[in-house]
Amino acid sequence: QGRALLLFPEGTRSADGSLGGAKSGTGLTVIRSGAPVIPVRIFGLHEIWGRKRRFPKPGRIIIKFGEPLRFEKERTEAETASRARTKAIYESVTEQVMDGIARMQPSRDVTHFG
Repeated sequence: QGRALLLFPEGTRSADGSLGGAKSGTGLTVIRSGAPVIPVRIFGLHEIWGRKRRFPKPGRIIIKFGEPLRFEKERTEAETASRARTKAIYESVTEQVMDGIARMQPSRDVTHFG
């Protein structure tokens, strides 16, 4: 419908700031949305707003945006695939999204907010 959807695949902040596993509905949401996925990774958030902190403290974060991921092939296949194959497609898409996020590293060319 031309609208943006923000999805946090992990569903929560990790206890130590590392990437966690994605929720099972990530791939389903990606495939059914029909939209490209732009991986985004936030660096430094754990240090200023860890999971056990009620409010953030002053600090810097880095937000990195990856290249869009498109899943046309997977979407087409999912339209006629068996239930088991569709589930495998969702899992594969979830892994690809998380891999896209994991590959990102902070760099000096990223805007700093704080």
